[in-house]
Amino acid sequence: MKKMVWSVTRVEGGRPFTGTVPKPPTSTGIFQTSTAGWLLGGRAANQNPPEYCTDQKVLAFRVPAGSALPSPVITASGGELNAAALSDGDLATTAIDLPAAPETGGISWVQFDYGRPVTVRGLTVSTSATGGYFKGLSIENRGGGPPTAFRLDSSDDGRDWRDTGAVVQTGAPERTVSADSVRARYFRFVSVKQPPPPPRRPGRFERPDPPPPASIPIRELVLRGEATVHSFEEKAAFYPNTSYCSLPGGTAGTDAVVTRAGVVDLTSRMRPDGSLDWTPPEGEWLVLRIGCSLTGAMNRPASPEATGLEVDKLDRDAVKRYMDTYLGTYKDATGGLLGQHGLRAMMFDSWEASHSNWTPKILDDFKRLRGYDATPWLPALAGYVVESADRSDRFLWDWRRTLQQLLKENHYDFLTGMLHQAGMIRYGEAQEELYAAMGDGMEMKQSADIPMGAMWLVNTPGQIESVYFNDLQESASVAHIYGQNLVAAESLTGGPAFGSAPWDLKSTADAILLAGVNRFVIHTSTHQPVSRGPGLTLGVGQYFTRNETWAEQAKPWVDYLSRSSYLLQQGRAANDVAVFYGEAVPAAIVFRDDYPPVPEGYRYDYVNADAILNKLSVSNGAITTPTGIRYRVLFLSRGAERISLPVLRKLRDMVREGRGCDRAQARGLSEPGRQPAGSRRDYQ
Repeated sequence: MKKMVWSVTRVEGGRPFTGTVPKPPTSTGIFQTSTAGWLLGGRAANQNPPEYCTDQKVLAFRVPAGSALPSPVITASGGELNAAALSDGDLATTAIDLPAAPETGGISWVQFDYGRPVTVRGLTVSTSATGGYFKGLSIENRGGGPPTAFRLDSSDDGRDWRDTGAVVQTGAPERTVSADSVRARYFRFVSVKQPPPPPRRPGRFERPDPPPPASIPIRELVLRGEATVHSFEEKAAFYPNTSYCSLPGGTAGTDAVVTRAGVVDLTSRMRPDGSLDWTPPEGEWLVLRIGCSLTGAMNRPASPEATGLEVDKLDRDAVKRYMDTYLGTYKDATGGLLGQHGLRAMMFDSWEASHSNWTPKILDDFKRLRGYDATPWLPALAGYVVESADRSDRFLWDWRRTLQQLLKENHYDFLTGMLHQAGMIRYGEAQEELYAAMGDGMEMKQSADIPMGAMWLVNTPGQIESVYFNDLQESASVAHIYGQNLVAAESLTGGPAFGSAPWDLKSTADAILLAGVNRFVIHTSTHQPVSRGPGLTLGVGQYFTRNETWAEQAKPWVDYLSRSSYLLQQGRAANDVAVFYGEAVPAAIVFRDDYPPVPEGYRYDYVNADAILNKLSVSNGAITTPTGIRYRVLFLSRGAERISLPVLRKLRDMVREGRGCDRAQARGLSEPGRQPAGSRRDYQ
């Protein structure tokens, strides 16, 4: 799996440039030179991925005169400062360990004195305070200090300070925010006292928030003179964000933007050693050498000899090579018994491989899927505004959408086809709770023969985590809309080893059934060839084996699960409401801690953009699907603050077609309610 990396070289126009453009970072990790990211774990001490980088593009673009900021005098409120290291691009070394002042509301600061007024249009910061890495995005705190907020102040005299409005919260390897052309001589990066976090329901990975850190190691701190894309690291899919539509735009105005027509492609002019001969026109130019390197994601859990780098799931050829080898091992082991009379199915677990935003054919695929050339827009992936902040955001949306489609086409759909050729079927999970991939969960499950979600066993019997209920609702929605008969669930995962009996499990099992599931896949139930007990399996989940202490009394429990599943397989869903959760993040992330506000007593299905465009129509006063589902209401929920133009047009057409429907029916569903029937957290 790969990410985009780049280096930047400033070149003065009007004279020949003969030199070497620095190679982009070769570090294995989630962003530039950072190696952070616990999601990429799974490697043993002697399994260090190789450093790798291959060139993709070399671009040059003119920047407005004066946007290059002069070298400032940098001071700090405390700590030993290495000023040069603040802007050396190295996210692995600390430039200053800034003593924190969380109780005094902001006397910890780093100050920049430029000697004269300059215009600042953005700010990039990297800290090692990544114990809460992804906290507030999609992943809960795993230890270490909480994310820490800073604001950017400006001053003309170094005494009277103004808030520029630029605020950045640490907690990821790097964060960039925009500023609206603030002109001043002095700037201060100031710590902000934060209110205590709101209380959270306990989850399977939830940990109490640790106390504020005593100091904050800052690795990079750069003020930017060029128009800046706000939160480009998240918009460009280096890491996730659960509230993508709420991210602000970039620097206002167009006085310091990169013009699309002014981007020059120098790829063919750079030699393999990085040397470049080029005479740019007059002005100030930046040369962007773009490459791709490894994210470092590794498969896990696996035995050491079976652990290695995750395949590039955006590259169909790479996926095919991997699966040819992988299925070949099973074919050899079974003597060719794959299919109806042998190994019949492969189960895809939840996505746990973090993000990937590059693959070698990405530019060709982008043009095929989006209809235009991404090349002149690529500086936006490195945080430079191209044309305008709004148009850069639109390109980044298109980039993310391309990644989503490639993940669906070249990984999930393609592998379903490969399995069918072998006579096998695919069980398909997707997002689950913590691993918000670029892809849309419904799309990733769409081609699965049996769409699948997960429901963990919380230590308190009867307590249901809404994120898992909604993951299962998503899987059931796929089956209802796209015509699969079976919906499966990774069931009863977690809980104390050998510490659960059917009495403890039943409330969770009932919630799984109420979410629309009709097949249990118990996690974990494995063959136990050794008679001596109790025996272990994966190390997580319920150890449901013949060595379970109540195994010999398990028949009524298994009969209950089987009979309930069988009965639900005979019917057809009758849900009243279709809930559209937008196009930015998966349904299980939009509704991580709650449910759509569907009135109690009514059931719902989730619908995504593809379902609206290709599966929903209006017939006889109802919203219908080819599978026979009839919805009375289409609800645009949280997450649908922004909607793409094709979906808006389809919604407009559906409204026009449905104007003759019974308005009384619609009014009957308009009353505010609590939670849909069957979706309460407690099943006592």
